[in-house]
Amino acid sequence: QAENHQKLKVREQELKDMKRVMEGVKRSAEKVHDDTENMLSELQRSMERLQELIEEVMDQASLEKMNQAQEVAENLEAEIKERQKRDTEMKDLASCEDNIYYLQTCDTMTSPLEVGDLPAVHVKQDASFEPIRDVILALGERIEDLCNQELGKITKQVNDTTLFTLGNSKGV
Repeated sequence: QAENHQKLKVREQELKDMKRVMEGVKRSAEKVHDDTENMLSELQRSMERLQELIEEVMDQASLEKMNQAQEVAENLEAEIKERQKRDTEMKDLASCEDNIYYLQTCDTMTSPLEVGDLPAVHVKQDASFEPIRDVILALGERIEDLCNQELGKITKQVNDTTLFTLGNSKGV
């Protein structure tokens, strides 16, 4: 009876310890769940901020570059228009039989253009923002790889968590 009573006390203590550990693990799991939710929500907000910043940078750069290109295009159009006008005037002048008018007008035909001569424009035919797209896709892949690696570590840690062990029993 004394041996049984001693075994009863040991088992009651083991049950008490097991329930305390179970309650602690339950609280710990809830805290980890809440912390995970908070951290992932913050990470999601960070990703949204990153998306906004990338879009802002892209929009601003695109607008700047398009405005610069538009300005050059407008200058080219003005120069072309003036050169076409001058070309027509030169053709008319070439067929002019009034030598005095020819001499008076010829000088103005060789004077600098009113819009000014633009330097040569070298258009980059393959201009594109595609390299930025590639960088962003690579970033996404790196983040996904990192998440998968960390998920593997987390899963291992969860699976390695031990609540109890069973020892050798001599029987009841």
